[in-house]
Amino acid sequence: FSSSQGGDVISFIAKMENCSQLEAVQHLIERYNLEVPNYVDWKKLHDKENYKKNHEKVCHIFERWCHENLMRSPQAQHYLIERGVTIETIVKFSLGFCPPSYDGLNNLLTYAKHNNILAQDFINAHLCMQGRKNLYIPFENRIIFPIRDNLGRPCGFGGRTFDPHDTRARYYNSHDHEYFNKSSIFFGLDSAKSAIQKNGSVYLVEGYMDCIIMVQSGYTNTIAVLGTSCTLEHLKIIARYTQKLIIIYDGDRAGKQAIVKLAQLCWQVNIELFVVTLPEQEDPASFLVKHKNLATPLEKMQGIFPFFIEHLGTKFLNKTVPEKLATTKQLIEALNNLSDQMQQDILLHKAATTFDIPFEILKKSLHQITAEPHATLNKLPQKLQS
Repeated sequence: FSSSQGGDVISFIAKMENCSQLEAVQHLIERYNLEVPNYVDWKKLHDKENYKKNHEKVCHIFERWCHENLMRSPQAQHYLIERGVTIETIVKFSLGFCPPSYDGLNNLLTYAKHNNILAQDFINAHLCMQGRKNLYIPFENRIIFPIRDNLGRPCGFGGRTFDPHDTRARYYNSHDHEYFNKSSIFFGLDSAKSAIQKNGSVYLVEGYMDCIIMVQSGYTNTIAVLGTSCTLEHLKIIARYTQKLIIIYDGDRAGKQAIVKLAQLCWQVNIELFVVTLPEQEDPASFLVKHKNLATPLEKMQGIFPFFIEHLGTKFLNKTVPEKLATTKQLIEALNNLSDQMQQDILLHKAATTFDIPFEILKKSLHQITAEPHATLNKLPQKLQS
């Protein structure tokens, strides 16, 4: 390579796309229609790839059909524009609209028939379901968000209600199956990965709209989880591209609790986590529509440990003794993940002030858990328990 690294074309693709060498081989075979030598027993892999290609084709047809429907639906377009999404962004993300009723299904099947896609193909792709009497599309009357894997191949969809009288769950996502797993896929990663590598960091948000408005506002290194908690598998994928994760979740209590859970996972994959705190009742999309940028929240960005201490210290003095012990144990176990003793001491001083506990007691408790990995904090000094 020009970077003085060695390797062949497979190594190069694996490095550039941050995938395994087997995935790189499959990518090259698909991209250039290569013939696999006869002496290589790739039959199972070949059959699996054929099924996957068909799944991608079905997803592509459904995406195109929904996008064309959106461009013909003033009501669906109005909802997105009212949320701050421009027509250019609608096209960039290929956003769509799945019309309601049985007529919508007939229209989809007629549209797909010209591409040799049948109803069973949509059933296999989990885009159509068999009801008691008829087939139906579970995404009907929703805004459609196409989801792609890290190589840009369509693999699933998210749908959001927009009619104020619609009483269904707000979001509906493709069910997990062989080619779509929400615990290992991000929305927007395929288009954000070059910006992530260029900036050396990634913004992680909770929802499709948050990601779309972030990218539209110039934060192109933004990705989103698919309506689920961020998993360890998610973080391992992020670690392929960068070691700096900036999380911007909703400013409510649930958002902060999700950040605390995520922090504990980050320590397992050695990712440096930073937190951008938004005002309560705000999410990245609503904040950007109002303020046009994230300059003020980004100026107040915190490392995960200061945020962690601040979050745990909220109303600490009003907690019961068992709650204080549990909170302090959580803090000490978290700080035990740090290898830098000076950083530990700085954060212990902050915790001592926040929790109103002498620094020496916290330091002694940290030494105790370090010396005895399986020890608990049930034997904390009497002064702490009071």
